[in-house]
Amino acid sequence: MINLTVDNIEVKVKEGTTILEAAKKAKIEIPTLCYLKDLNRPASCRMCMVDVGGKLLPACVTHVSEGMEVKTHTKRLRNIRKTILELTLANHNCECTTCEKSGNCKLQTMANKYLTGPGEFEVEFEKGIDNSFSAVTRDLSKCIKCNRCVSMCSDKVGASAISLINRSEETTVATPFNIPIIHSDCIGCGQCITVCPTGALIERGTTEEIYDLLGEDTYYNICLLSHGTYETLAEGVGVDNALMKAKVVDVLNKLGFSEVIDYEEYLIKEMNAVAYLLKENMLEGKPLIYSCSSGIRREIEDVYPEADDLFVNLSKIRKDINTRFKEGYLDRNIDKDVHLTRVENCTAFLPETNETSGIDISITTRQLAKLIKTSGIDLNKADNKPLDNLDYTGVFNPYFLSVNTAYAIIRLGEKASIKNDKGNIKEFSFDLSDGKEIKCAVVNGLKASKEEVKKILDGESEYNFLCVIPCEGGCEFGGGRPVITK
Repeated sequence: MINLTVDNIEVKVKEGTTILEAAKKAKIEIPTLCYLKDLNRPASCRMCMVDVGGKLLPACVTHVSEGMEVKTHTKRLRNIRKTILELTLANHNCECTTCEKSGNCKLQTMANKYLTGPGEFEVEFEKGIDNSFSAVTRDLSKCIKCNRCVSMCSDKVGASAISLINRSEETTVATPFNIPIIHSDCIGCGQCITVCPTGALIERGTTEEIYDLLGEDTYYNICLLSHGTYETLAEGVGVDNALMKAKVVDVLNKLGFSEVIDYEEYLIKEMNAVAYLLKENMLEGKPLIYSCSSGIRREIEDVYPEADDLFVNLSKIRKDINTRFKEGYLDRNIDKDVHLTRVENCTAFLPETNETSGIDISITTRQLAKLIKTSGIDLNKADNKPLDNLDYTGVFNPYFLSVNTAYAIIRLGEKASIKNDKGNIKEFSFDLSDGKEIKCAVVNGLKASKEEVKKILDGESEYNFLCVIPCEGGCEFGGGRPVITK
């Protein structure tokens, strides 16, 4: 163990610990902008500079040593951080009052903490907004070149859709050859948004569309809400998870939704279709590849076009289901146009609307949280209401298989036994009623997904069913969840 002092507080930590980690153990906060634990520590923002025996060292990458004496908040360090922030803001579009990240921006929080007025430097920032892709919008005027999004995209997701280009003061974050992001390798997962400390990366706004939709009396608005969104929605609104789950239906009714349907139940219909296709493929001796993200499928097929026949055509299934779903309301004598709004923790669903899926509008839990907060509705005074039932028997044939089979696919870990957990790859198996074993795997990230698809194409895989997911941990940790800087 290594003994040191941080602001005169004695700390004992393991060898290899950084000063930043040692300070956290002593409950001392050292400011950072570019640092992301285990992912991004270029030490480029210099906000974490500390004083070690008169030397200035970046706390995020400097390892502790025996007897080290660290000072974290001297007058000298405060002036350095003040200058760094003033220089950063001189290259930043400070339209904080209308910025999507206002109130939840790390740069804004630090400016409020360390600055007492405008800086001495002339403001000049890079201009340009790329909103070519509805999953992600880039605003160059708010980018501080922290590299967090680049590390997330390349190292965690494996897409490498963006990177740092040019040198010195010309350095910027961009797509290859500065092409529009819709033409890049971006899969729309939105993980870059979750780590961006400013408003440089956000999903393209659809909140105004929702306001317009809910304000029209000619529409019968239905909200599809999954169980996985409750906790993240509660976090975004700032209430208890149990309270959100009890009140969310009444809140959405007051916002203008006529029905709020359990998307989990709705998803079983989708999984029935997938189970049907899996059975067909198994009869032909072929595996089946499933992905809820059209972006990750597109990128895999760009490399391995022969994989197209093995992928579930999810857009076709969803459009068929949603079309039949809307037709079911004709028998209920509803004289309004039925509009479906889907709420997800994922930004990859945002482009999949209207013609592609039959969903009229897709929004993230982050966007819905904003709608709820600006609605003026007091959740504590809202009524407890259950979700509406999904009830239109028969309209989803011919894709019908047993619910157990569908659940086994949709909840592999619940209905199946985990055979092997390899980090990005989790292997499962479950038995059908005829005793046949189905071998499955869930893969996180584009890089690992490409590798597993290649094994399937080369005949080196034993999987009958491969589920590829862009985000580590699944949709609960998607790029559309509320970003909480604290």
